[in-house]
Amino acid sequence: MNPGMNPVMNKHQLQRAQYEIQLGTSMQLQLGQLSIRSEGMLVGARPGKYLLLRMARETNFTSTGLSEEGAPLVVRYISKGNVYAFKSAVINLISRPERLLAIYFPRDLEVVELRNHPRLRCYLPGRLLLNAEVLEGAVVDISRYGCQFNLHQMDEMQQILQENSNPIELEAKLPGIQGFTQFSGALRNVHSAYDGIEVGLHFERIEPVHLRNFLGFLLEAHALPEFGSLSQVIHEHLSWRQRAIHYLRQDQPGEPKDFALSPDACALGTWLKDEGLARFGRTAEFRELDRVHRELHRSLERALDIRTSNGRGLSAEMLAKLDISDLSQQIAALLVSADEQTKPPAQA
Repeated sequence: MNPGMNPVMNKHQLQRAQYEIQLGTSMQLQLGQLSIRSEGMLVGARPGKYLLLRMARETNFTSTGLSEEGAPLVVRYISKGNVYAFKSAVINLISRPERLLAIYFPRDLEVVELRNHPRLRCYLPGRLLLNAEVLEGAVVDISRYGCQFNLHQMDEMQQILQENSNPIELEAKLPGIQGFTQFSGALRNVHSAYDGIEVGLHFERIEPVHLRNFLGFLLEAHALPEFGSLSQVIHEHLSWRQRAIHYLRQDQPGEPKDFALSPDACALGTWLKDEGLARFGRTAEFRELDRVHRELHRSLERALDIRTSNGRGLSAEMLAKLDISDLSQQIAALLVSADEQTKPPAQA
């Protein structure tokens, strides 16, 4: 087993990965335990049965053992930022009209993520704005620094995209956010797929209001990378929110509070006055962070007044109206955004 590989994929993941192998994919073949590796290109397949590879002209089938029917293989290829590996065996070698090798279709796959920031699988309806064109489709995976967008357009759009050198605008619908969240990015790759055209984008510019919505979405989906000491700050704040909401839902008014009510006394407030001010005090995000943090505590005070006057816990509907969870999520997103403003750009 290769270090870093994940040998277990559920049935849905396995089927998706198997059927996402694109014609033209370069594959590396290793025979058994030998160190010799050969290169081939996928030119055909019968799902569940076999793959057909066009082998490099210089491949020596005799010395590599690829001419032997049943010879065991380990096959590796790269797709969408992942390295996939599977075990197979030689079915047959075809020498005319080209040097083709038939091998068994993969039954199990191992996968390792290559990107600095793993992608979140999703389906976000959206559109690309390219010059005067509006191209409808959906984001099917996304990370902080890039995404894959699937177009439901005709094939001629592929050449137009490939020849484009200007930034591409993306508008996507994020859950719980009114309207479109807007991104500007550079084209990384374009290729055909069985259901349209796949477009890889690297995000280069996201306006602050859209960035906060986007970061909030990624935080909610647990799809942001770790941020060192900042991750601990976010964790403590979200823990504070959870304790506050739990208290507000209880029907025992006399129960003691296990959270700080003052914005200057909670863990986040203490951090903001000290380390946060030193690190981010000059950023616009810090000023917005302080405002939203104090607004959150005012909402909490209103919630406590309602709970006391009613003599019972608050409903989920009432808590939603008070925006405690939404404000808390904004705070977490602002922390990440402030951190990013003080660092050089990262790679997708």
